[in-house]
Amino acid sequence: MKLLGIKIQGVHSSESRVFATLLKHRGPACDAAVIYQTTPGGDEGLAEFQRDACADVLPVNVGVGRGDGRQRLNKLKALARYRASFPGLARMAAEQRPDVIYSSQQLWDCAAATWVSQRLMRPHVIHLHYNIGPWLSTGFTKNARSLSFARKVLGLADPLQRLKRCAHVIAISDYIRADAIRNGTVPERVSTCRNSVEIPPLLPEAERCAVRAELGIPPGAPVIGIVGRFDLDKGHYDTLEAFARIAGKYPDVRLVVVGDGWLRGSFESLATERGVGERVVCTGWREDVPRLLGAMDIFSHPSRREPFGLAMAEASAASLPVIAYAEGGACEIVSDGETGLLAPAGDVLVLAECYSQLLSDLVMAKKFGRSGRARMAEDFRPEDSASAFVDILRSCI
Repeated sequence: MKLLGIKIQGVHSSESRVFATLLKHRGPACDAAVIYQTTPGGDEGLAEFQRDACADVLPVNVGVGRGDGRQRLNKLKALARYRASFPGLARMAAEQRPDVIYSSQQLWDCAAATWVSQRLMRPHVIHLHYNIGPWLSTGFTKNARSLSFARKVLGLADPLQRLKRCAHVIAISDYIRADAIRNGTVPERVSTCRNSVEIPPLLPEAERCAVRAELGIPPGAPVIGIVGRFDLDKGHYDTLEAFARIAGKYPDVRLVVVGDGWLRGSFESLATERGVGERVVCTGWREDVPRLLGAMDIFSHPSRREPFGLAMAEASAASLPVIAYAEGGACEIVSDGETGLLAPAGDVLVLAECYSQLLSDLVMAKKFGRSGRARMAEDFRPEDSASAFVDILRSCI
């Protein structure tokens, strides 16, 4: 079987990482090539994807897809150049002689893959990573109305409609599968293939102390951490509010926030207003997240309507207890009272109580962390996810 993937939008995204992991563990029965958006002069993301995916990667430049180019997507000329690249993409695809075409649900990936699959008369499989809503049709651009109009004029496929018509939809959680079915996808044509995690080596105690020293954290201070871009739904503000509520009871506790985004400034200002600014460490964007996880004691991820929660899975794999809201994909990752604690969605008071419960009993917190690591190693193996992925692709041919 020959798979052809099309990866244009968000080349540094979690979708790209998940796809690379599936390809890495796919086995010899599935050959694979990937048309991958890059820019002249090279791209670090390209080299990283090639290394991790263990597949033939075909670089292209269709003028869209990089995170710093979203404003250009509002311009009809940029969209027209992107649309004009389709015949060339189809020729590249035909040379690979694929049996199945794969893409994520992202607009630029999905539109190009739809066009290619129709020209080659090959089934199109869409990997659904997001909650379903109008944002799937707009590419998350600020000027959604003008882009929607331009998309229709240029004849670009609408991901919302393609989810109902493609050969198969791969959902990253049962929560997302149910969302796809609720929005019109036939149940027989949508399968769950959960994201997986590699189990990292545990951080040596000396390195753990070194990381804490770099962050200005005392050796014995308990640390609550959160990892992810600053976003209204990612749980940063609820984490900060819950942290502020228990900070007086635990004067040594610190909050480490790993990530960046347009809300970071307001978050840091709010931390100062709540009187915990000196105990909150914002690291910004980091490439060494596994190392930072090793310096934490508790992982917080109270996001809302989380499709899966790869950050939670990676934290569990790093032997951290996870505190989250009992909503979305978190319920499929966190076993309440075994690998972490789940609070009612949006209830900051209970969230704070969960922090307090683990801070008062760090022995129990470590036990939760060990149980989470064992569960990730058994139930979220990359080999199992890749095997299920290949079976789905094969069933569509």
